[in-house]
Amino acid sequence: KWTRAVISPNIFAAAQATTVNNKQSSNGKNGLVTLDRSRLMELKTIQQAGDPDLVTEIVSIYFKTAPTSVQKIKKFHAENEIHLLAREAHGFKSTCGSIGAQIMADLCLQLERLEGDPLSFEERENLITNLKSEYDLVERELNNILHDTAAA
Repeated sequence: KWTRAVISPNIFAAAQATTVNNKQSSNGKNGLVTLDRSRLMELKTIQQAGDPDLVTEIVSIYFKTAPTSVQKIKKFHAENEIHLLAREAHGFKSTCGSIGAQIMADLCLQLERLEGDPLSFEERENLITNLKSEYDLVERELNNILHDTAAA
């Protein structure tokens, strides 16, 4: 049985009120954004009445897994384990994409491609520094969305 999707006006208002609402960050390129809130809004279209808030659940999973992924990427870089770094970046790319973290997903794609197109240690370091900066921005914006949603 199909039920009609419910879109919470509170999460939508919170998403619209945050400061990086689909604006290109300083690391952005090709029109990518730090956090594409429309991706989170798409999740609301499959929200079922009476079920736990899907966006809150997805963001909670992200908060539980993302720090480990970032740490592993940094560790594998420091140990010059390119294969493991690329594999971790591949998995994290999907996580980033699921919440609309476009720049992070793009940086993960670049790290994922390291096996076929090796970069110097310094070039990898730059990508990882950018990834960590974007991670901090995304974390702040997701916290703002969750806080604003809870307060509404």
